[in-house]
Amino acid sequence: MNRIRICVVTAALLVAAPHPARADVYLAALFGAAAGGALDGSKTTYAGQLGILGAGMLGIEGDYGFTTKTKHGEGGDNFRTLMGSVLIAPLKIGSEKFRPYFAAGGGVISGASKIQHLFVPDDTVQSAAIVNAGGGVFAFLSNQIGVRLDARYMRLLLDADPELGSEASPNFIRVAGGLVVRF
Repeated sequence: MNRIRICVVTAALLVAAPHPARADVYLAALFGAAAGGALDGSKTTYAGQLGILGAGMLGIEGDYGFTTKTKHGEGGDNFRTLMGSVLIAPLKIGSEKFRPYFAAGGGVISGASKIQHLFVPDDTVQSAAIVNAGGGVFAFLSNQIGVRLDARYMRLLLDADPELGSEASPNFIRVAGGLVVRF
């Protein structure tokens, strides 16, 4: 009887013992297009992302994006976004080589008529709060290297600029793909 108790207690302690935590830190470089709203057609966009995706369902990431001239002529802006997002990745398929996710977050968008003003601000730079929601998939080709496809709906937290016309909307979509490296 005493041996059975020892075995049960030992088994319970082994099950209850903490397992080593594991999280994937990743760095992604994306290239794609942004379209919709006040954008004049589809525009080239670049993004860099740094994040942590845990062994469970949750992760966080930081995202820096840059989109080229959004309207033709003098009135167009280049803009950048700096956002933080929470990732929910409920599925791990094929030994975690394929991992779809949902993302939502917020941050800041800045626009300027000249690219250099985005990096050396002056009075022409305008900033606003932005929220994003979307999803995508990580597809790893090896333990460290993979590709990522990402689609985000962006919504500025302000009304449309009257100078842009009644059809202008502060919403747009960014679709991008690229290389991801996890550590």
